[in-house]
Amino acid sequence: MEGAALREKIDAVQQRHRVLAFPYAVHKRFTDDQGGHNAALISYYGFFSLFPLLLAFVSVIGIVLKGNPDLQQDIIDSALGQIPVLGTTLSVNGLSGSGWALVIGLGTAIWAGLGVVYAMQDAMNTMWARTETTRVVPSQRCQRSRSRAPTHSSSQETRLIISNWMNNR
Repeated sequence: MEGAALREKIDAVQQRHRVLAFPYAVHKRFTDDQGGHNAALISYYGFFSLFPLLLAFVSVIGIVLKGNPDLQQDIIDSALGQIPVLGTTLSVNGLSGSGWALVIGLGTAIWAGLGVVYAMQDAMNTMWARTETTRVVPSQRCQRSRSRAPTHSSSQETRLIISNWMNNR
């Protein structure tokens, strides 16, 4: 049987049986909207954003627990110590926090998180059949947010926060 004839036969069966019609329609819509591609893209960026977040988390723990070796040892002996490579490294080197690791971790996590948001936006635009003229592209979104922003920029605020933090160390 050819592909077109098989599809017509499946279509005829699902039209006669309502129980089969709904799952068939869901599957057809999912494949027509490139659901697998969009799901993979969202998962990729979501997974990619976890590692910089973990780096930032460990840096925060290292900075906060710098003067408390007993609490550091409790954390190393907990679930972190059970991870095969990480556990042995932590038990030898201990927890240490770095401001640069925190900045790099948070910056990379935000960047990867924006990838998740943009991938989800593209998936929703595709699934909801928004045309190219009605879609909001990221550059337009940034221009709108800049026009509503206060007179000082977030980069100036970030520089001020970092310089104050470095001076108070």
